[in-house]
Amino acid sequence: VARARALLEADLGQDLDLPALAGDLGMSYDGFRKRFARVAGLPPARYRATRVIDRACELMQQGALSDRQIAEGLGFCDEFYFSRRFKQVTGRSPRQFRSSLPRAR
Repeated sequence: VARARALLEADLGQDLDLPALAGDLGMSYDGFRKRFARVAGLPPARYRATRVIDRACELMQQGALSDRQIAEGLGFCDEFYFSRRFKQVTGRSPRQFRSSLPRAR
């Protein structure tokens, strides 16, 4: 599972072929998906989506990039889809998340 997590967290801005990843681990995709979900508590696709949004949160905390730049860097087709996925995962829009960050002095 540690190797699978590392592979799922690599290159968050690139699309990932989960069946190919399962094959690299010597498993069928269905077997990999079930085993990963049982051990990690989330299916691999949801795990990766969560890691992508976690990275977006880190980038927002750094404050140097706009939502559009973050969306492009993380492989979203546009800023609006990024915003929708961000809210699905975090329960807040990117704007709400940014407004909750401590202000720099």
